[in-house]
Order: sequence, then C-alpha cells, then structure tokens
Amino acid sequence: IGIIDADMYCSSNYFPRLLERFEKEPKLGIASGTVYSKKDGKFVRERGRPDLPRGSGRLIRLKCLFDCGGYKLYKSMDSVLNIKAQRRGWLTRSFSDLKI
Repeated sequence: IGIIDADMYCSSNYFPRLLERFEKEPKLGIASGTVYSKKDGKFVRERGRPDLPRGSGRLIRLKCLFDCGGYKLYKSMDSVLNIKAQRRGWLTRSFSDLKI
C-alpha cells in the first residue's frame, strides 16, 4: 500500500526503488525515503530516525498492515502503525538515499 500527500513529490523512480527494498528484505513492513522541505529557496533534510518512516511517501507491506489491524484513524496514526509493526516483529525504515 502506498501513501503520498498531495503537497509532496518525488522522482519517477522513487517508489520502484523503494519496492526493491521490500523485495530484498521480507521482514520490511513499512518504509519511506527521507523528507526534504524547501526553506529560503533550498531543500533542507528534515530530521528523523532511520527506523521511523515518514507518513508521506511510504509503502506498507499488506501482510504487515493486516497484522497491525489495518489503517485506523488515530491521532499520530502513522506513528501508531510504526510502533504496532515493530512490536509484531516487522522492520520499519527510512532510507536516506531516497528523497521526497
């Protein structure tokens, strides 16, 4: 399952490259690239942990989503899903070489 916010954009090979990570790592449950925001005319990398994928620009393995009880509406629902996935043995990753 892929998620991208309407105000975000990525290269045309972003999702195919992210899918390659899922093919290589069967326990990868949720993954994203690294978010860059435009500040003063320049793109600046946002802070984040490598084990916590961002809400936008991420992919969720369908089995992982089912193991976590689906995508429910909570405050901080992306964070809740990351924690649920980790507690169920899934890997969650944010890859610094994939920019969004």
